[in-house]
Amino acid sequence: MEGKDFVSPENVLGIAKSVLAHRVILSYEAIIDKVDVRDVVYEIASENL
Repeated sequence: MEGKDFVSPENVLGIAKSVLAHRVILSYEAIIDKVDVRDVVYEIASENL
C-alpha cells in the first residue's frame, strides 16, 4: 500500500490475479484454447473498477 491509509483500485488489480484465480473454473473450450485464468480474472476486475 506504499504508506497509504487506503487501498486504491490499482492495489486491488495488482493482487486480483493471485487471490482470485483459484476460484474460477474455466470451460472445456477455454482450457483447449489455453486461456489463462489469471487473465480472465484481471479482465473482469479491471472492467468493474
